Amino acid sequence: MLIYASSKSFPHKTFVLTAKPKHTIARVRAQLLHVLYEFGREDHQFRLRFNGQYLKDSLTLEDYGIVDNAVLKMIPMSADNDSLLDVKSLAEGMDDEDSGALGSVRSALYKEVATLDRRQFMVSFYHGLLSVHFLGVMCGAVSSYWYIAFYLLPFYLICSHYAPRFSRTSGFTGNYALTPKVYCWLFAVLITVIGGVSVVLLVIKSISIVKHGCPDQVFVDECSHHNVYTAVFLGLHAIFFFATAILLLVMVANFRFQPGDYIEKLLVQMRDLQKILESAKSTSVKEKRMAAFELAAMAATSDDNKFLIVAEGGLDTLISLGLSQDLSTQEYAAESLAELLTVPQIQDKFVEIGGVKHLTALLHSRGERCVQEAMTAISYVVQDSEQNKHAVIADRGLEDLSKVAYHKNLSSQRTLAGVFLELLFNKEICDQMASMNTPAQALIHLCQVDDEDTQGLALQSLELLAIESPEMLRAQEDLISVLLEVAHQTVDPRRQTVAAKLLLYYAEQRESCERLVLEQSLSESLMLFAKSTNPTLQKVIVKIIQHTSSQTDLRIQALELHLDQVLLQIKHNAADREAWNMADSALQMMQSSDDLSHLPVLSTADKVSRMHSTGSHPGSITSLRSLDQPTSRMASRAGSQRSIR
Repeated sequence: MLIYASSKSFPHKTFVLTAKPKHTIARVRAQLLHVLYEFGREDHQFRLRFNGQYLKDSLTLEDYGIVDNAVLKMIPMSADNDSLLDVKSLAEGMDDEDSGALGSVRSALYKEVATLDRRQFMVSFYHGLLSVHFLGVMCGAVSSYWYIAFYLLPFYLICSHYAPRFSRTSGFTGNYALTPKVYCWLFAVLITVIGGVSVVLLVIKSISIVKHGCPDQVFVDECSHHNVYTAVFLGLHAIFFFATAILLLVMVANFRFQPGDYIEKLLVQMRDLQKILESAKSTSVKEKRMAAFELAAMAATSDDNKFLIVAEGGLDTLISLGLSQDLSTQEYAAESLAELLTVPQIQDKFVEIGGVKHLTALLHSRGERCVQEAMTAISYVVQDSEQNKHAVIADRGLEDLSKVAYHKNLSSQRTLAGVFLELLFNKEICDQMASMNTPAQALIHLCQVDDEDTQGLALQSLELLAIESPEMLRAQEDLISVLLEVAHQTVDPRRQTVAAKLLLYYAEQRESCERLVLEQSLSESLMLFAKSTNPTLQKVIVKIIQHTSSQTDLRIQALELHLDQVLLQIKHNAADREAWNMADSALQMMQSSDDLSHLPVLSTADKVSRMHSTGSHPGSITSLRSLDQPTSRMASRAGSQRSIR
């Protein structure tokens, strides 16, 4: 199948490769190295990416679902590939052809190129021999056995017609009716047979000449010049045929080699860990980058390799690589740590040596992928150990985490929202976050991200913070508009319910309630919330309107905003009796005040009519005792949560 590869380092070129589904990514990379060799860029370091996923050398195209005509992206292993630092590193790497990983790959590439050069030379030499054989056909036609030309000429034409041609840059060309290896085997046998026939004829002619003896060196009869010429021709003819057969057999051995055989073994096989760690201490930027990359690949292979890396001091090495000035080295070091920290025992070791502070420092990297890998590693650290959670927030860790909320990388933002939620399950950390404004602002920003998972996790985190410190929540004036916007962004009842509960905290306090009713979108948003069939959400909306109608001036504003229409919506579409009762009671409260003289006066008949119309659901003022408690582990940590009045 055909595979296309493109790279921003070569903007005007698209590389075309041939591969099979069972070929490894390493073999594809090897083919690309051959292409780069032709451009003089064999030291260009790159990784392959498909559908946003980085490809590992040991896996196959089939494993990644890569099919015919797929397009792979060549991602330079250096984010600043043409920088002066990278050029300097290249010069250093060229000093020692066999130094480290780069030298090994380069040596394997040169070995493959030499093998292909030999193939090109042998194929060209074979075509030269075929020209000699055509001369043999002509010479055979004038020999004593002139009839041999009748089988030598067709044989020569067939050999020439099916003979493969090869060049290092283009590969095999020519007639593909016979594959190169089949051609070599078939014609090696036939040429040997024809050479044997020539030997037999040579022996017959030689015996005839010897019997005659050529007395006095007179070339007559059986010792004529024509017969002597025929014997010499048959001898040379046999030598050339046997030499051609031997060349074809040597070509068969060479044809067994496929471009990438040597490089694939080098890339797929596991390098000695000690050599990798030594490369990490090299002064060459490229050697450090390759060492970080190989540690990431090694860690991704198995848990045994993870423990081996840690046992050999790999954690300290990766921390050091993470502090490198080279952005790509930082990214691969962060990727390696993310792979290692999937194991709880390694997490504890990493925290013990103080690695978390270096991990949070990577959150300030200018590389989005480095930040993403660092956030992934932190998410593993905070999942299972309360002690590790405290290590993450130590030394301004919360400020470092909050900075990620303003990154444009959606994956990092989603991971951060999950990390904040995990941290808030710890009572002490929750208290600390409630006393700070930075985490709350970061969560508010995450609520505005156009991603359902990120927004849902951020809303749940804010709910936990509100339970711990309602005053802190009410101090976030910009949060009100964000929560009201949730009604327009999603129809998910869970997210809408959490947003409504947070709005209820504002409604419960006089000052924040005044800010709430000043929002022009309040009525529209509450109406959207009210259209939900979720009974808990309906009851929360009723409680919000009850609080906004608890005092005369607020009640007038609520009526001006037509919040009574929201109550009517809930009353007409109540999901259960309690929601209907609460909406009915709230409506009566809004319309029973002496200060509402501007409302139309109802006649006795109208009142009786309205009583009959609502008789099927007698109203009663009830507390909102059925509100859902915070989901999952929130309630167990929060203790006895107060009811929403």
